Amino acid sequence: MEQPPLEDFDLPPPPPTPDSITREFLARTPDDALEESLFAYVLSLVKDDISYDSPILRALPEGLRAHFVVSVLDAEVCNGGFAQFFFNSSGQVGPSSAEAFAFFGLPLVADIVEEAMQIHVHRAPRLDSARDQGTIEAFMKTYQDDPFRSVSERYLALSDEIRSARIRHIRAHPELFVHPTGGTA
Repeated sequence: MEQPPLEDFDLPPPPPTPDSITREFLARTPDDALEESLFAYVLSLVKDDISYDSPILRALPEGLRAHFVVSVLDAEVCNGGFAQFFFNSSGQVGPSSAEAFAFFGLPLVADIVEEAMQIHVHRAPRLDSARDQGTIEAFMKTYQDDPFRSVSERYLALSDEIRSARIRHIRAHPELFVHPTGGTA
């Protein structure tokens, strides 16, 4: 069956990417646009270097760094589980992900991410081989006997709470997200 063109869907336009993140911006931005705006802002700074070792990412306030890492992991896991997260280059943020979830007051999710990291240690050769082959077939084979299934399901069961906790933390601690640092207007 042919898929309808994207323009046939009535999707709202993405919020504009802010030039800076201020307390006022955080206060006036509605919840449904807040996270996308923060993610777009950081992405506009880091460009293609999303690794947690990126000098640009390391220089950001702790809140923006943690939010970016959690957002990258969340998008990948919600789309294709931890297998997809580690297969794609976004797995580069993996080592910092558990810490980022703990930052948002989500220790249970941090534990799930730690468990996924341990599974990845053993699964990495298979994922690397599939990535080197560079085909969708090779990628799809990584889902056979997927050892990430259980941790992915546990993560997905918490996705509403994960989003709510991020929003609550941003609202409660705006000073941890202000950039450039010192900006309030």
